[in-house]
Amino acid sequence: GGDILGEVQETSTFRHRVMVPHGVKGKIVKLKTGEFKIDDTVAEIKNGSDSGTAKVTMVQKWPVRKQRPYKKKFPAVEPLITGTRVIDTFFPITKGGTGCIPGPFGSGKCVSGETPVFMADGTIKTIKKVYELYKLKGRKVKNQEEEYTIINKPFSVFSYINGKIKKRPVRAVYKGKTNKLMKITTRTGRCAEVTPIHKIMRLDKDLTVKEIPAQELKKGDYLLEPRKIDLKGKTQVIPITKIFENQRVADDSILKEIPLLINKLVRKYQSKKKVAEKLKLSYDVLIGYSIKSNRPTLNFVRALYRLAGEKEPEIMLVKGETSGKTVRIPDKFDKRLAVFLGLLLGDGAIKGRSVRFYNNDSIMISVFENLARDIFGLQVKKTIANTVRVSLIESSVLAKLMGYFGFPEYQKSRKAFAPGVLLRSPQSVIGGFLGAYFACDGYFSSKKGEIEYSTASRKMATGLSYLFLRLGIITRIKQRKVRGFTQYRLFISGRDEIERFYRSCCFSEDIAKLRKIKDYLYQRRKGYTSIDIVPVGVENIRSLYEAAGKPYAKLKNNGV
Repeated sequence: GGDILGEVQETSTFRHRVMVPHGVKGKIVKLKTGEFKIDDTVAEIKNGSDSGTAKVTMVQKWPVRKQRPYKKKFPAVEPLITGTRVIDTFFPITKGGTGCIPGPFGSGKCVSGETPVFMADGTIKTIKKVYELYKLKGRKVKNQEEEYTIINKPFSVFSYINGKIKKRPVRAVYKGKTNKLMKITTRTGRCAEVTPIHKIMRLDKDLTVKEIPAQELKKGDYLLEPRKIDLKGKTQVIPITKIFENQRVADDSILKEIPLLINKLVRKYQSKKKVAEKLKLSYDVLIGYSIKSNRPTLNFVRALYRLAGEKEPEIMLVKGETSGKTVRIPDKFDKRLAVFLGLLLGDGAIKGRSVRFYNNDSIMISVFENLARDIFGLQVKKTIANTVRVSLIESSVLAKLMGYFGFPEYQKSRKAFAPGVLLRSPQSVIGGFLGAYFACDGYFSSKKGEIEYSTASRKMATGLSYLFLRLGIITRIKQRKVRGFTQYRLFISGRDEIERFYRSCCFSEDIAKLRKIKDYLYQRRKGYTSIDIVPVGVENIRSLYEAAGKPYAKLKNNGV
C-alpha cells in the first residue's frame, strides 16, 4: 500500500501519482498505459493468499474522520502545487500540511462588520450593510456559528487581483462569529479590525512581501496598502426623469409636441377619455395638458411618448410649482457640477426649498454665483445672516437635485459624505470636488508644508480618503474629540504630494487658498515626507550600490 505504480501529468504544474490503495498488497498482474477516465481500471494486483484481485483506479476514497496512514512525516517546507490559481496564489498549502478554505482571502470573512467596502457602482458600504442588503436574495444557509447566502445575481466590488485593483464579482455574503478581534492602526491613521488569523501583506526590510496572520504583526512593521486606485472613471449620466418624476417639464419644444401626440392617440383610441384611461390619469388633467393650461409632469411625458410609440425626449428644463423658477438640469455630472457640489458641502446648506452658500470671500461668492447661472440658469439673491454673507437660491428643483446627490438637509456637519457618483467619475471631476471642498473647509500651512481637511463626519472622512486614493495622493488621518464629538482631520504632507494635489484639484487660481499653495510650490524649497518611505537594510543599500558600479560621484552630483 502506498507504492507508486505510475503518473499522470494532469496540468503543466500538477502531476498525479497513481498509488496502491492502503491495505492492498500482492503481485501486479496487469498494468496499463494510455488515456483513461479517472474511474477506469489501470492496474490489477493479485493477493498471494487469495485468488482474488484488487482493481486500482486513479480515484481513492477515504473516510474524512479516519487518519491517513503514513510511513514518515517530513517537515512542511515545500509548497503543494494544486494547479488551481486561487488556492496556489492566495492559500498556499505546504506538502503534508492541512488546509480549510471556507472563503477566499480578501472576501471579508475575517473583518468586522463596520469595515467599509468600495462597491463597483462607486458607493462605499460597510460589510454589515452589504450583508443586510443581500442576505435574502438567494439561497440562505444557517447554522449555530455562521450564516451565509449564495446570492442569485452577483454584484461587483473592487478587489486586489494579481497586483492590481480590479472589479470582481461577489457570489455570496457571509456572517460568522469570532472570539477575538484585533485592531490595527497605521501611522497614516488607517484602522482595521480583523481576526487574529486574517492575512496581512507585510513589507520586510529585505524588500520581500510576506503574507502573515495579523496576530504575528509587531509595532513598527510596514504594511502594503494601495498607493493609487488607477481606475478609468466615466462621465456619469444624471437620470433626470428618475429624479424629477413629479416635477414639471418646461422645454418649449416638448410642450408644443404634447397636444400633437395626444391628438394622435385620440385617433387611435377614439376619444380623450380612452387616452386618459390608458395613461392612468384623470380626463380633466389630460385636457389641461392638451390645451397647455398646465405643464405636464416628467412621468406623464414619458408615459405619453411610450404610448405613442415615440422616442422619449431629452428633458433639460424643469420647474417645481407653477410660480417656481425654471431650472436647466445638466445631463452629465461634470467638473463644474462637482465644484458646485464641493462648495455647497463645504459652506452651504439646504433649507426647505432653498439652497444657501455662506461665505464672506468675494471671489468665492463670485465663483458660486457664476456656476449657478452657467449650470442651472439661476440668479442668486444676496443677504446677510449673523455677519456672514449669504448667496440664496430659491428653487425646490435645485434642492431636490442636491438631495439626490446625498446632500443632508439637517446636521450636515456630521451626516455629510462624498457622493458615490464622484468615485465613478473621471479624475478631473474628482479633483474639482476636492479643490472646492478644500477652498471652503480646508487649510494650508506653508510653514509646515501641509494641507488639512477637517470634518465631523466619519463618512465624509472615509469618502475623502477614497477620492484621494483615486488620484494617487497619500493622506494621513487623525481623530480628536471636540465638545463630545469626534473630529476627523486629513493631512497631505510633502512637496510631491502637495504638488500632485495642486495639479489635480486647482479649479481656479483666483481662490486665495489655492494661490497660497501655488506660491509655496514656486518657492522651490526642498520638501520631505516619510509617509510612503520604507527603511531599507544596510545590506540592501550596499548590494544596490555595488550592483550599480559604485557611482559615488554621480550620486553626489545629484544631491544623494
